[in-house]
Amino acid sequence: MSDLLSSFSANSIQADQSFARRATDNKPQTVTEMTPAQQQKASMNVSILESAAVIIGVKDEPLSLVLNSAIERINEYLAPELGENAIQKGVDSGLDVSPEATAERIASLSTSFYAAFKEQHPGEDEATVLTSFIETISSGIEKGFGEARDILEGLDVLEGGIASDIDQTFELVQEKLAAFEAMILDMNEFTESEEMLDA
Repeated sequence: MSDLLSSFSANSIQADQSFARRATDNKPQTVTEMTPAQQQKASMNVSILESAAVIIGVKDEPLSLVLNSAIERINEYLAPELGENAIQKGVDSGLDVSPEATAERIASLSTSFYAAFKEQHPGEDEATVLTSFIETISSGIEKGFGEARDILEGLDVLEGGIASDIDQTFELVQEKLAAFEAMILDMNEFTESEEMLDA
C-alpha cells in the first residue's frame, strides 16, 4: 500500500509540475517551486489515499485495529509506572489476527510487565500489587476495545462476524487475565507454604 501511495504522490507531483510548466511558458519547476495551491492539492491527494488505505486495512483486519488500540491504551495506563511505550507496538502484517491469537497477544504482552510493575511497589502485599496491576491493564484494555469499536462503528463495519470476533476476543482476554491472576496467587501461596515449612 505504501508503494501505491508513493507512486500516486510522485505522479500527482509530476502532474502538478507539468501543469505549472505549461502555465509558465515551459519554465521547469521543482517541487519546492510549486505554488502553494499546487502543494496543497498534492498533499490533499496523498492524504485521501492514506485515509483510504487505513479504511481498507481496517475492513480487512478489524482485530488488528483492536490489538493496536488495546496496546496503545495499555501503554498509556502503564506509562506512569513503567515509562512510555512499555509494550512495543510492532505488529507484523502477516500476523494471525484470529480472536484467539489476538487475545493471547494482548494478554501476554500486558501481563509480561507484572514483574516490573511489582518492582515499583516494594514492600506491598503481593495480592494488593496484583489487584492494582490487573485493574491498571484492564482499564487500558477496556478503553482500547471501546475505541476500536467506535472506529469500526464509524466506518460502518462493526456488524455480524466482526462484532462477534471482537466480543469473543474481549472475553478471551478476560479469561486469560483471570488465569494469570489465579496463577500468580497460587504461586504466592505455594511460596508462603514453603517458607513456613522451612522455618
